[in-house]
Amino acid sequence: MVHVILAGMAVLLSAATAALAETPAVAPLTVTDYDEGDWYLVRGTERRSYHGMRESWVFNRAMVWRDESSGIDGALLCYSSQSPLPLSGKKQASRWYAGPGNELTDVDDHFTRLTKRNADSIWDHACLPPLQFQIEQHPTAEFEVRQATCSWQFVAVIKGRSGPPLFASPWQTDPGKLTVDLLELYRKKGFDATRHFAEMIFFVAVWREDPQQQATVVFRLSLTGPEVIVPTLPIGRTARRARSEGIPIYAVVLDREAKPLSCDTVAVTASLGQAPPKDPNKAMLRKSGGRETRPTTGVFPGTLKLADNGQGIWKAVVRGLPPGEYPIELRARWKADPQKSVVTRLSVRITNGQFVRYDPERRLLTRAGRPLGPITGSYRGQAIFTGIGTVAERLLHGEGPWHEAIVDRRRPDVHDDNVSVRQGKDDS
Repeated sequence: MVHVILAGMAVLLSAATAALAETPAVAPLTVTDYDEGDWYLVRGTERRSYHGMRESWVFNRAMVWRDESSGIDGALLCYSSQSPLPLSGKKQASRWYAGPGNELTDVDDHFTRLTKRNADSIWDHACLPPLQFQIEQHPTAEFEVRQATCSWQFVAVIKGRSGPPLFASPWQTDPGKLTVDLLELYRKKGFDATRHFAEMIFFVAVWREDPQQQATVVFRLSLTGPEVIVPTLPIGRTARRARSEGIPIYAVVLDREAKPLSCDTVAVTASLGQAPPKDPNKAMLRKSGGRETRPTTGVFPGTLKLADNGQGIWKAVVRGLPPGEYPIELRARWKADPQKSVVTRLSVRITNGQFVRYDPERRLLTRAGRPLGPITGSYRGQAIFTGIGTVAERLLHGEGPWHEAIVDRRRPDVHDDNVSVRQGKDDS
C-alpha cells in the first residue's frame, strides 16, 4: 500500500490502481538488467541508460560490520548505524547521479535538487545506484517532493530484475509525499523471510511536454523502520565441526534509531522452526555457558535464552543437530511490555562435508569425485520466476517447480510463456 499526501490531505491509494489527473502521456515504465552491455529504463520504444551505473557506487556509508572485536566468532553480522537512513541531501548515506547535462545539488541536510537540462527527451531521471540494506531494519521508503516545476515519479527496482519495477508511483505535478512498504512488495516477489538484505536502485523521474524547457524537482528520500532483531548472515558448518564446536547463534536488537538494546530492555530467545530430518529427539539446545535443555517434543526441541555479551551482541550455541537445513526463529521481547516483541529467522545449514568441487582435468563440477548432472546458474546470480509482472509472480524453487513449468521435458529449453529466465534475474 502507498500513502500519498497532497495539499495537506492524506489519501490511501492502492499501488496497483492509483492514478492522478496530471498523468503525462508517457508509456508505462519497464526496466532491463544488463541488456546488451547496459541497464535501461524503457518507456514504449524509447530507452535510457541508468545514470551512474558505470560510475563508482556508494553502497551504504551507514553499514557497520560486527566481527571478532565485538565477540562474534565464525559469523558475520551487519546493519545500518542510522535510522532513519537518509538517502538525499548533504547527509545521505549513498550518492545520486543525473547524467550529462543535468544537475544535482544538495540544498540542505535532507533535500536534493534535480535539474533536467537535457533537451533530447521529454523525460529523464536521477538514479541512486544499487543500495544494500537490511530490509527488515528499513522496510519503508519515505519520499517527499517539496518543489516541482514539472511532473515527477518515484521508482524502486530490485537489482538484477527485469520487467515491471518493484514500485512506480503515479505521475504528479504538485509537491507531495509517498510512503512505500518496500518489505511487503519484496516478500510478494518471492523473497522469503530468510532474505534479510536487499539491493535496490531508486529513481526520481521528471517529465515536461517541451523537452527544451528546464525541469526541476526538490526531493527527499529516507528509509525508516521500527525496532528490529537482526541475525547474522546464514550459518554453515560441517557435521564434524558442528559436533565439536556447536552452531553459534548471534543477533543484535536495535531501536528505532539503530541503537543496540541490552538485557536491561529486552530478552532474546531462539527456537527451531521445524523438525530436523534425522532423529530430532537427540537434538538439544545449549545456552552459551549454561546448561543443556532437552526437547519436549519431536517437533520443537525447546527454546534457549541468548546471552548479552555486554557489547550489544546476543549469543547462544546450538548443539546436537544432524546434517540438514534449519530455520532458527529469534525473538526479542520487551521486559517492560511482554506483549511487545520482534521476530526474525536465521538459516542454519549443516553439511556432511561433501562439497561441490571443480575438476580441472575433466572440466566438470563433482561431488565425492563423481560428476554432477546438468545444473542451471549464472555468474550474475540468475534466478527463474513465473508469472512475471502479475500478482502471482513467484520464484521457482528447485527441480520440481521447474519441471512443472516446462512444456516438454524432452526439450527443457521450451517452457511456458509466463516463465522467464532473462526477466527473472536476481542477485540480491
